[in-house]
Amino acid sequence: MEKHDEIEKKIRKNEEQKESNTDQLEINEQNEETDNEIEEKYLFISPANRGIAGLFMMGLSGLYYIVANTLIQIVYTRSSEHVTSFSLVLARSVVATVFAAVFLVIGRVNPFQSLNMMLAQTILGISSFGSILFLYLSLERIPVGDATAIQCMVPIFTTILSIIFLKQKSNFMDYICCFFGIIGLVIMTRPMSIFGLQDNDSRELCKKVSGCNKDVTSQGNSTDYTYGVIYSLLSAFTIAIFFILVKALGRRGDFMIGIFYLGIVGSVIPIVHDVVRSQKPQLGIDERDWIIIFLASFLSYLSLMFLAEALQLEDAGPASMIRYTDFVYAFILQYLILGIKPTILTIIGAFIIICSTGTLTLYRHFAAKKAAKQAKANKTE
Repeated sequence: MEKHDEIEKKIRKNEEQKESNTDQLEINEQNEETDNEIEEKYLFISPANRGIAGLFMMGLSGLYYIVANTLIQIVYTRSSEHVTSFSLVLARSVVATVFAAVFLVIGRVNPFQSLNMMLAQTILGISSFGSILFLYLSLERIPVGDATAIQCMVPIFTTILSIIFLKQKSNFMDYICCFFGIIGLVIMTRPMSIFGLQDNDSRELCKKVSGCNKDVTSQGNSTDYTYGVIYSLLSAFTIAIFFILVKALGRRGDFMIGIFYLGIVGSVIPIVHDVVRSQKPQLGIDERDWIIIFLASFLSYLSLMFLAEALQLEDAGPASMIRYTDFVYAFILQYLILGIKPTILTIIGAFIIICSTGTLTLYRHFAAKKAAKQAKANKTE
C-alpha cells in the first residue's frame, strides 16, 4: 500500500510539473510573439539607438506623470469640497478609454481576442486602478513631492512580494536595500506624524494642501498627513502587485489593450461605488477646473503610452532608473506652482529611498543579465 501511494504521489507530481511547464511555454511563446512584433514596429530606429530612445521616452513619461499629478493637486486646492478622488479617477479613465479605443481602431487591434487575455487584462486593470485611486487620495492630503518620493518604494515592495509569492531567491543585498528604504521613508515622513503628532514642517505642508485644512490646530493634532502617507504607500504596494501579476500572467497583447482595460475598469468601479453609496459623482467645479482635469487626464494617458513604449525599447532596469528623476520634477513643480517648499528631512529621506531602491534595481538587473548569459552558455555546451 505504501509503495502504491508513493507511486501515485509521483504520478501527480509529474502531471503538475507538466501542466506548469505547459503554462510557462505558453507564456514564453506569447512573449516571443510580442518581441517579434516590437522588432517589426521599430525598424526605423537602429538597434544601437533603441536604448537611448527608450530612456528618452521614459523621461518624458515621468515628466508627464508628475505634471498630471500636480494638476490634480491644483484641482484639490481650488475645489476640495466639490470633487472626490473617485470622480477624478472616473474622469481620467474615460479620457484614457476614448484615446485607447481610437488607437486600437486605427491599428485594427482586437481587445477581445480571447477569454484568458480579457481576464488577465481585467485583473491587471483592477490593480492599476487601485494604485491610481490611492495616489489621488494621497494627493488630497500631502504635497505631490512627498507622494512621489514615497512611491519610489515600489522596487522594495516588489522584491518582498516576489520572495513571498514567486519564491524568488533573496540575498543579503535585498535585505540591506529594503532596510535602508524603510529608514529613508521614516525620515522623510517624520516619525512624529506617523504617531499622530505633527511637527511644524508637516503642519505647514498640510495647511497648503486643501485636504489637510481640517482640524489643523496650533498643537498639530491633525492626522491627515499620516493618512496621506498611508495612501501613498498603498499606491506603491498596489503597483508592486501589478508587477507581480505581470510576471505571473506574462505579457498578453498590445500595450494599448492594457490602457484600454485600465480605462474600462477605472470607469466602471467609481460608478458602481457611487451607485452602492446612493450618491452622484461630485464634480461641481468651474470651466477652468474642467480644463485642468482634462489636461491632467490626457497627460496621464501620454505618460502610460510613453512608459509602455520605453519598456519595449529598453530593459526595465536602466529604464526605471530614469524615473527616479520624478521626485525632482515633483519638488520643483510643487514649489513653483503650489508654493510648497520641501523640508530638509523630506529631501534627506527621499535621497536615501532613491539610493536604496536604485541600488536594488541595478543589482537585480545585472544579476538577471548574468543568469541569462549563464543559461545561454549552458545551452551551447
